[in-house]
Amino acid sequence: MSFIDDLVDHRPDFEQAFERVLARALIVNAHGLVLVANARARDMMPDGHGSTPEVGPHVADVFMGEPAALMSDIVAVASGGKIPLRPRKSADSEARLSFRVLPLIAGRRRRQYLLYEDAGATLTDAMAGLRREHVEALRSAAQERRLRREMERSVESMRAFSSSAAHDLKAPLRNIASLLSFLEEDFGGDLPEGARSYVETSKNAAERLQGLIDDLMDHARSGTSAMALVNVGLRPLIAEIRADLCAEIAAAGGRIEIAGDVGEVLADRTLLRQLLQNLIGNAVKYRHPDRAPVLMIARDGSVLTLSDNGRGFDPANAHLLFEPFRRLHADSGVEGSGIGLSACKIICDRHGWTIEATAREGEGATFAISGLSTPAD
Repeated sequence: MSFIDDLVDHRPDFEQAFERVLARALIVNAHGLVLVANARARDMMPDGHGSTPEVGPHVADVFMGEPAALMSDIVAVASGGKIPLRPRKSADSEARLSFRVLPLIAGRRRRQYLLYEDAGATLTDAMAGLRREHVEALRSAAQERRLRREMERSVESMRAFSSSAAHDLKAPLRNIASLLSFLEEDFGGDLPEGARSYVETSKNAAERLQGLIDDLMDHARSGTSAMALVNVGLRPLIAEIRADLCAEIAAAGGRIEIAGDVGEVLADRTLLRQLLQNLIGNAVKYRHPDRAPVLMIARDGSVLTLSDNGRGFDPANAHLLFEPFRRLHADSGVEGSGIGLSACKIICDRHGWTIEATAREGEGATFAISGLSTPAD
């Protein structure tokens, strides 16, 4: 029911009908003074003015604008027309309400004006805005789906290319390594010392290149392989890694210790295994030359720490540690590509974890993985 219908139906009791109208409504005289405001409109009134003030506020005290200009605009549309008005008492200084204006005849033909909020128009405007937002959201969602499909196709193409490239590179490398072995076996005794040294150097170079290709493939898979999150028990996973590295650990006389209950973590098991194997393997690989490696693994809530007693590194270079092809111990004689820790960073990023390293040169390093989720979470 509109305000006018409501007013007509309750003409015998105008004040009561006026008060209970749901739309904001007020009556002003020809001088712009507010004579009466209903319950909904009183939230716009200046402080100290009730519904029927003896001397009402001016319409310019209620809405933004110059007094004369406001009344001129109100009179101009006073035949059922609409006018946008900005309430002064509004959290949003730019908010505008649409008011319809009707002329009223008072005693001795003095004019008064009824202003009531055109709620229908406000609702229509709001619905139109919502429709525009909905259409824009649908358009953005469609574009996002298209970009996602393109990205997935690109990733799949890169994965196929890298796999093919790795295979194509490995084949001639295997051939080179085999030919060098044949040369060494068949003619090694006849080769001069310098030639045997060249053959051995070439074999080592081929093996390093083979390892680099494997590392690059692991690095690529760590960032593109699909993830399947499951609850992974850390202690049994570490036991598997320990078994895989048992020869290296035994040769170094090292040990891995787990402090307390390290529990479970919600993760992709394959990627988590790659992460921990890289960190544990590095603790053995970059051990201090004067002592056997000892790696302590502990967990405190959402943080897993791996602390070793190895070579450590200069804390000033900590920011370089997780960059690909960066090796802080390049002159140590320890073989490596500098990709393993970069892959660790990618794996942590994909899970929403953070990995940080602290160390003292010559005393060891600690890697902290934060943000781990448990099944209870």
